[in-house]
Amino acid sequence: MAVVGFSFIKMLAERKKAPTEAIKINSDVKVTNVVKDMVGKEENLARFEFEFTLNYGEPGELLLTGEVLFMDEPAKVKQIIENWKKQQAVEAKILTQVLNAVLYRANIKALELMQEVGLPSHINLPKFVEGPAPSSQKPAS
Repeated sequence: MAVVGFSFIKMLAERKKAPTEAIKINSDVKVTNVVKDMVGKEENLARFEFEFTLNYGEPGELLLTGEVLFMDEPAKVKQIIENWKKQQAVEAKILTQVLNAVLYRANIKALELMQEVGLPSHINLPKFVEGPAPSSQKPAS
């Protein structure tokens, strides 16, 4: 079982007004649907549709939607689809793989898009700070 495909369907990044103070950024990622997909005649793919959002409040928002293709044995894929239809639930081990794929790709795309529209990063990136240079001498023992 593995994630074998990923694509974005929709990308919306909007700055409504320039941020004037520290903003609280709310993020969310969720699976919105799971359906059967095929490669040739093999019914061994589950297509997970997702939505990734960043809400900056008044300054703006970001919405990314897409799909992740997950491959497994046909019987397992059938079980995944049935569980989704009955309970809107996915086995934790599978959901972890799918959401990690989404987070990895969506966070990178979000950084790019938010920079383009002029909103701050939603992730704390490393940066240099001014201060005394670290000592290169080892303490006496």
